[in-house]
Amino acid sequence: MNKTCYFIPVDFSESSYRAIQYASLLAGRTNGTIQLGHIISADEISESDNPVVVQWSLTRLEQKATDRMQSLKEIITGMGIQVKNEIGFGEVCSGLLRMIERCSPDVIVLPRKTSENIKPGLFTYLSKNCRMPMLVVPESFVPQAPERAVVATDLRPVNGELDTVFRLISNSASEIELLNIQIDGAPAQQQKQDWITKLERKYGMDTRLLQRGGNSVVEGVISYLKSNPVDLLCTIRRNKNFITRALGENVSDEIARQAEVPVLVVRE
Repeated sequence: MNKTCYFIPVDFSESSYRAIQYASLLAGRTNGTIQLGHIISADEISESDNPVVVQWSLTRLEQKATDRMQSLKEIITGMGIQVKNEIGFGEVCSGLLRMIERCSPDVIVLPRKTSENIKPGLFTYLSKNCRMPMLVVPESFVPQAPERAVVATDLRPVNGELDTVFRLISNSASEIELLNIQIDGAPAQQQKQDWITKLERKYGMDTRLLQRGGNSVVEGVISYLKSNPVDLLCTIRRNKNFITRALGENVSDEIARQAEVPVLVVRE
């Protein structure tokens, strides 16, 4: 059985530590490994015309990052999880993307800082430039193993997008439900039941369909999360055509920005 590899961008903030804790819980349940990545931004390097001063600054920053990474590795290894790390220099977003492309993880675990709810950050950049599944962990979330997972779905046919979802949650969550927010034009009931039946046969798992009405998918999902105990939300990021791009944010991306529980976003 292949091990699931979780890549975690680390900036040594409280939010990134929470993401590491959460990924470690998942890795422990899914026989997974962890890859930590840190980029030392050019903004951190002391400006000087003296190359000795610049080199001293680089050495100091690298040693500080190395020491912190070593501490994190020792903690994760102590949990029986294999872990690697990489440290680089340059622009943070593009540097982390290059790391991700090199290690080809199964899932990218992104810490979501509260400030990123209103200001674009790493999630925005990676959602536009990376097709790998992303697990977004909000800063306010207290890490705990997911027991009740909910898959938010439009009940459209899938082409393997849920493989990653069910591979992760089937070994971690003890309860899995499908959440469908009914908007105008929703499939007929028989179509929905056929979709569920095919899903259960493919993945060999019993699922329960939850249907809620609403004027907006995002509002409906967030409202459900606020009123029900959910440990992990999963959703598929649909490809957008010209018209839907003009209308604004992708539904899955917007849910990941607003939810106060971890959200696993899988690309179509």
